[in-house]
Amino acid sequence: MMSEGHIEVELMGVDDKGHKINVVEETKGKPVVITTSTTGKIDTELLNRFVVLELNEDPKQTSKILDHISQRFKDRSYRNKEKQRLIDMTNYVQEQSQISRQIEDIYIPFADKIPSLLSKNVEMRRDYDKILLITCALAASNFRHRDKFKRLEADTTLTSQFGDSEETHKAIVIATLQDLQYAIKIAGHAMNRTVNKASAKTEEIYEKIIILSKESLDNSVAIREIVEAFGGQYPENTIRDHLKTLARLGYLTTDYSQRPYRYSPLGKQFTHLNVDSLTWTKEENDQYIKDTLDTSLYSLEISCNSPITPNLCLKTPDSVTKTNLVTSRESVNDSVSEEKNE
Repeated sequence: MMSEGHIEVELMGVDDKGHKINVVEETKGKPVVITTSTTGKIDTELLNRFVVLELNEDPKQTSKILDHISQRFKDRSYRNKEKQRLIDMTNYVQEQSQISRQIEDIYIPFADKIPSLLSKNVEMRRDYDKILLITCALAASNFRHRDKFKRLEADTTLTSQFGDSEETHKAIVIATLQDLQYAIKIAGHAMNRTVNKASAKTEEIYEKIIILSKESLDNSVAIREIVEAFGGQYPENTIRDHLKTLARLGYLTTDYSQRPYRYSPLGKQFTHLNVDSLTWTKEENDQYIKDTLDTSLYSLEISCNSPITPNLCLKTPDSVTKTNLVTSRESVNDSVSEEKNE
């Protein structure tokens, strides 16, 4: 899958007469590896190939975690709530597995608008694909709340390695701007890190250096001043490591002519992914559907929570299982069909 982008698996199937036959099932996609590290120093080649999710080291987050642990030991009902959350999440994953068999493809109608908002760093050639893949994953997870092009004819889909199958009208899911915005929220820090080659903590320290240097007569700052500015949150050795990174990347210079060493920012700015200015109007969406929908093969299903409506929100697993917001509007399908015929 790493080189070819797909894997073929031979399974036991059933033909039209009920006879057992061998069926080759193809799975397309990319391999996924999940690993952890206790150090922020990650090899550059690995950084180029992985989406790095960093822990929130903010004291407020630490306080929330400590409160959570305390509640587990204070109240048995709190543990029961945790068990119920695990049950709910398990049910949600099982439902998503079933929904995935109904998805033929995922379209991002506004994809051609995104590149103009992104950095032109060479790393973005690789990271842009990751952003769109996460956007597609979010659209798929909100299958019930997204517009779809649904196949008129049902396909036979294998549901197990033992040849069990079901008839499914597969659909093409239409991603929304909200999916892209959440993708940036989830992976934005990771993408920023690969583009800037610096962690969020490094950037935080750099921003603090800029503030402190403006208060200094010579536009420079010493390590001890940085440590004190953070209230001792980061030890001196940690600050020193990040200063070395910033110097190596060209964000600051170091004056070795005096002790303690002085560090001066060079004004270079970090790159941030931001798509807040991207718009996708109802008129653009309607036109996209008219241009894309093949009414001889698909019907249009409009979600009550679609990009055509202003109320866009991710649903919790509980609301997903209890509410079916997707409705079919024959009038919309007829309208699109008439446009195609004209």
